[in-house]
Amino acid sequence: MNRYDLVVVGAGPAGATLATVVALEGYRVLLLDRQASPRYKIGESLLPATVRQLADVLGIRERIRTAGFVVKRGATFSWGIRPDDLWTMNFGRVAPGQRELPPNAPTSFNVPRHEFDQMFLENAVERGVEVRERCTVTAVREQAGTVGGVRYEDERGVAHEVDARIVALATGQGALSAQMGGTREYSTFFRKIGIFGYFEGAGRLQAPLDGNTFFETSDRAWLWHIPLSDRLTSIGAVVDAADAARVQRGARQALAHCIDQCPMVAGMLSQATPCTTPPFDEVRTRSEYSYCQTRFWAPGIVRVGDAACFVDVLLSSGVHLATYGALLAARSVNAVLGGRLSEELAMNEFETRLRLEYALFYRGLLGLYDTGRDSQSYVEFLRRLLQNTNGVFIEWREQPRAIEPTIEATSDLLARSRSNVESLRAYNTRQVRYGGGAGFDVDEPPPAIAHTFVASTDGRHWAAASPAGVAATVSR
Repeated sequence: MNRYDLVVVGAGPAGATLATVVALEGYRVLLLDRQASPRYKIGESLLPATVRQLADVLGIRERIRTAGFVVKRGATFSWGIRPDDLWTMNFGRVAPGQRELPPNAPTSFNVPRHEFDQMFLENAVERGVEVRERCTVTAVREQAGTVGGVRYEDERGVAHEVDARIVALATGQGALSAQMGGTREYSTFFRKIGIFGYFEGAGRLQAPLDGNTFFETSDRAWLWHIPLSDRLTSIGAVVDAADAARVQRGARQALAHCIDQCPMVAGMLSQATPCTTPPFDEVRTRSEYSYCQTRFWAPGIVRVGDAACFVDVLLSSGVHLATYGALLAARSVNAVLGGRLSEELAMNEFETRLRLEYALFYRGLLGLYDTGRDSQSYVEFLRRLLQNTNGVFIEWREQPRAIEPTIEATSDLLARSRSNVESLRAYNTRQVRYGGGAGFDVDEPPPAIAHTFVASTDGRHWAAASPAGVAATVSR
């Protein structure tokens, strides 16, 4: 039988998350990927939502907790007009007069991505997803204004064709072309190049900050320092696209030059040696990595993960936006497959929420790239902004809703959902086209959104319609 309820192309965290949540509802799901797993990926520092809320929905929270990953309590910065004044952005809030975070404060992890991604993929198989690796999708089948399946070749070059009620593209930066899926617009401001490698025996911040990601600026670049184990540390530099010529002359030399410009990271690497064990033995580059699709869905097709959008590596938003967006898409796919919501109403809800999250992180990064502030200004700005996201739970709140069996898709709800997604598409477009200077106020907040639905208690569905006219910037 070659018909599936959902076909997902791409087996990273986004694809595995979407596939798993839909399979948990008993639907037939096929997950295709052109590579074999495990495989190397960058994006190693996670936010709390991925290892708390999402892991609970997927049923792997305990597996992640006991995997031995480095515990991360936040991020520490040497940043702004006083680089010697280190400041830390904790995931939890410290009470007045208290020096240490409470034991129940939110935490996250730094992870070797090939191990973390494999955990998600194995869980997908255990939950009933049919996974086929070394299979290259050659075309998305489009007919009569909708997508109805894919064509792919297996590892022997044999062609296959499968039907699907919905196709999801989770293909990362190298997004599979689909005429109905909109176009990709690259950021004018975040025209950056990332250069990254791995070191053994690097120094750490003092406890309890020793697991934190550490960021340091220089005149023309900034560096990250991410502890991945007792011995292994990920080191990366982000430079302007104008410095591409230096990178092209040699990635390893360019990274060494950037390290020399950042005294704290250089000090932590003074006794370290470059890693020689695959897959950590290379110095790699990544360019033109900030973008947003003009549409996240069309009839029969949805984009998740980096196939939909990516902001920047600085605030560790990549895996969060990928997995959070996949969870949102899964709720919408389940609603469509179950006949509870129209495709447009369900997918508008997914796109609205993901665009709002993207907008908040984009705005936060524009503010953080303004290196003319002092530490207190950064902390106040980021706390105020990021407590409205679904990724950084500065104050943890749970607001479960009981699922309702039926939701009537009234014309009022549909009109509201269209207004939501259109206003955020316009706002995101203005963000990615902003190149500095006049033309867009970086302090302008995203438009107020009256969300159409709330999530069910188990996180897999859209439950009751939210009260009309209630503007919500935080919705789990």
